[in-house]
Amino acid sequence: MQDRYTGDIGDFAKLGLLRRLSADMGLRLGVNWYLYPDEDHNRDGRHIEYLDDAAFADCDPELWQRLRDIVRRGDRHCAALEQGLLPANTQFYRESLDFHDVAGGKARAAVRMRWHECALEAMQPVRMVFLDPDNGLATRSVKGGSLKAGKYVFWHELVDYASCMDVVILYQHFHRHGTHRQQMESLLMRLKGLEEEYQTTILRFRARSPRAFVIICRKGFYDRLQASIREFLASSWRKHWRLHTNSGRQDDKAASIIANHGGSPELARMANAPGSDDRREDCLCCAHGIPFDLPRICPLCRKQFKQHWLGIDAHWRAYHERETALSYETFFSSLCRRHRR
Repeated sequence: MQDRYTGDIGDFAKLGLLRRLSADMGLRLGVNWYLYPDEDHNRDGRHIEYLDDAAFADCDPELWQRLRDIVRRGDRHCAALEQGLLPANTQFYRESLDFHDVAGGKARAAVRMRWHECALEAMQPVRMVFLDPDNGLATRSVKGGSLKAGKYVFWHELVDYASCMDVVILYQHFHRHGTHRQQMESLLMRLKGLEEEYQTTILRFRARSPRAFVIICRKGFYDRLQASIREFLASSWRKHWRLHTNSGRQDDKAASIIANHGGSPELARMANAPGSDDRREDCLCCAHGIPFDLPRICPLCRKQFKQHWLGIDAHWRAYHERETALSYETFFSSLCRRHRR
């Protein structure tokens, strides 16, 4: 988050979603803005034309009007979003992630660690937290001591929040490498290690500048979460949001299962996977519903390969390894016997 973004359509999306989930889930909400110093090299934050479009007001009239007032009076600071737009007991953390005056990568990484510890401590009273970095979850190329590290949530930070919360919501910006679907599937793959205790849902906001919201939910609260999402997607917000499932195109069987069970990505994978007698849960091709028959197909982008898996190593390293933080060797070794041959 940067102050210059305040009141743009991204805020309308995130606050609309948080207002719904906090009301339905019955959990105290916390917001860590991951506040980053304003930049001036681009025109980000300019998406405020929705405030002149009454069609958006139908989604949440009060929120739309309040954000309109904030922008019109020039009060574009995230502190303005803390004034009555979310439940009164919401816990906020807006210490800046500005380490430009700290010399050296190791020193900046140490300061970042202390910042994270303070943020985590501030969020201890809450059970549902929203993390709002500029870019989302850091890839392996982003180092903790880099000057731009403040634009990301690091994996260990996400795990720390998940370990002490019932629901974690992460803002994720789309980049230019890969389609939106590919990027969301890559995210679900990265989060696969949390599946023992948590289930993950991704919602994509489509209007103006698309963005994703990753919701990591402790299994005991998942049914309640899905009910809330169903209500949200059936409301006036429905034309602006889509629920992502990581199974590619859904056949009739998948669509039926998803409709009857609230759009669970896990159920979508099961609906499109090979037969239950053959399916192996740790095989990425099985998890993404890839057929056993030739041709071989990349589970993330659906690229087809000739002569079995010829060229998959170079393809994976070029297009998926960085974003998934999963090496080619790990990916290929995960495949079941029938998909590997």
